[in-house]
Amino acid sequence: KYYYTELFIGKDRQKTSVIIDTGSDYLAFHAQVIFDSLNLIACGDKCGKHKYPSYDIKKSKDARVIKCNSKIENFSCKNCKNGKCVFRRSYLEGSSLGGEVYTDYISILSDKDRQIHENTHRMITPAHKAHDESDYKGAMGLFGCTNYETGLFKSQLANGIMGLGPKTNSKTTSPNFIDSLF
Repeated sequence: KYYYTELFIGKDRQKTSVIIDTGSDYLAFHAQVIFDSLNLIACGDKCGKHKYPSYDIKKSKDARVIKCNSKIENFSCKNCKNGKCVFRRSYLEGSSLGGEVYTDYISILSDKDRQIHENTHRMITPAHKAHDESDYKGAMGLFGCTNYETGLFKSQLANGIMGLGPKTNSKTTSPNFIDSLF
């Protein structure tokens, strides 16, 4: 059993779902990754069937691949393949995932129409209601676009994982989603 939440990625607000994990430090979900100017790599049989479609990088105008040796706040990417920052994470129960590292806008707040439809609009204060839709774009954050999954990642309903561990944003550990908000 696990708890998960939904995130909205990019200004075009592509929906994804992620396990909430307080024991790890990384945000990652499956994606279609650009490998040249014309083609996308999707997980295919290397990933499971999840709640939402893969995050489509080509649909987002703000998505950026992290280049090798790029510095993101206190973190410097040293794991590289073909000039791009890559990641691999393994977990105690035996699951793992990996892929390329990107930045884009990440939001935990759904759009106004969805709030009304799903009856979450009561959580929004009058000050929030006065804002226009572009205010819900979220914060620019760092995440992994997975192109392979093993173990429970392949069989779970959630598209990925959101690590909320406390030791992030250092020379060896990238900032997590919460770090991006502040």
